[in-house]
Amino acid sequence: MVHYDVFLSHANKDKIDFVEELKESFDKLGISIFYDKDTLKWGDNWKRKIEEGLKNCDFGVIVISDSFFDREWTEKELKTLLSRQNKSGQKIILPILYNITIKELTEHYKRLADIQFLDTSKYDIKDITIQLASVLLSEKARADKQAESDNLFDDLFHRMNTLRFYEWFSRLIENGNQFIEDYDENYIGWWITDVLQFKEDYRTGEKVFRINPIYYEDAKIYFEKKIKPQM
Repeated sequence: MVHYDVFLSHANKDKIDFVEELKESFDKLGISIFYDKDTLKWGDNWKRKIEEGLKNCDFGVIVISDSFFDREWTEKELKTLLSRQNKSGQKIILPILYNITIKELTEHYKRLADIQFLDTSKYDIKDITIQLASVLLSEKARADKQAESDNLFDDLFHRMNTLRFYEWFSRLIENGNQFIEDYDENYIGWWITDVLQFKEDYRTGEKVFRINPIYYEDAKIYFEKKIKPQM
């Protein structure tokens, strides 16, 4: 399955006056772009290809103009990207207002009212491309951090591969990452990991543990996705 950095959603009427030049500017970043004119080839099932592009892109750059409103496939593309964004909780939609006002946008798409947009009356194509480059660099940094965390979690759960440890780790998450006792005396303590922190309980002198706070949010995501299904 082909992966795209950006899915470029737009109305066909805006191609010549704006979108073609925007896409050419994006190309200079050396990124992969789903752009119907370049991506769809002779004999392709175009509906399937578009659906795959929407599913396998990091960001959807949406050029919203008067021509964008109430068109079957622009509406479908926007709806699909909104669903992905709402489900993941991560930024996916990057809207551009092209020759319309914010009032016109919110009248048609109230769900976009709280999403930061770029207005072509204030930003030219070069400015928009610079903004996209900044977003992509931030995403790469986030993905690198996530990969580093996942490697630590992989190592931890490979070493502590028991149902009892899974249940104990689940308790940490459910308790909001408060320090709790070792689930099996001296079992965790023999191997210290960056993922876990411990201290001595001043009342009992026993070690108590929690997830390192810098990894806590990533740990919740990892546990829900990779560990819970095994329990």
